[in-house]
Amino acid sequence: KINFNNLVYTFSKILTFINTYDQLPNYVSITTWSNIINSSEGSSSEGSSTSSDISFTSDQINNAAYKVKVFTEKYSRLPGYVIIGDTQVTMPQFLKLMVQNIININNGISTSVTLETFDDPKYTNSTETVTSGNLTSSDYVTLAKQINSYINKYGITTSSATTTLGKINFNNLVYTFSKILTFINTNDQLPSYVSITTWSSIVNSSEGSSSEGNST
Repeated sequence: KINFNNLVYTFSKILTFINTYDQLPNYVSITTWSNIINSSEGSSSEGSSTSSDISFTSDQINNAAYKVKVFTEKYSRLPGYVIIGDTQVTMPQFLKLMVQNIININNGISTSVTLETFDDPKYTNSTETVTSGNLTSSDYVTLAKQINSYINKYGITTSSATTTLGKINFNNLVYTFSKILTFINTNDQLPSYVSITTWSSIVNSSEGSSSEGNST
């Protein structure tokens, strides 16, 4: 038996999925209403972050990155969230998972990454100054460390980050790291570079895709 409050919440999750993916989900996860209202997952205060007891393997994160990359290239926008296992993960949360996973892979660590809850960036579509080009593996690993440190320090996802090619906004950061992890998912190694273009080019493109390479 599910109470009224939980019924409303459950059907809102189903329709949120439909709103994002234009199809019914295969399933919806259920937990007790008491767990929902007592969970710190649903909210966080300004400048604070909370770790949950949920963690994902590197392969799970890489598989989810592939789904985000495909969605972005098909619809020329980021999805509202991605499902990993039976957990709904927001794009800010997913960016944190991706950068931590890249750092771990670069360091030869296979530890699972814990899901964290924190504030969303205020300007996900902030102005970019990035020029098209390639970020080397050293460049994007440094970028991953920069984003990871920012989130750990301030408890909020950065709305943009500065690279050797200029400033990249949040949406483009998520897409870029999803490309890197998709490459890893297929080739079991870090790409030697990832190509970058402006987010406006991606959203105005019918493809939205750009390459990532195995050799320089």
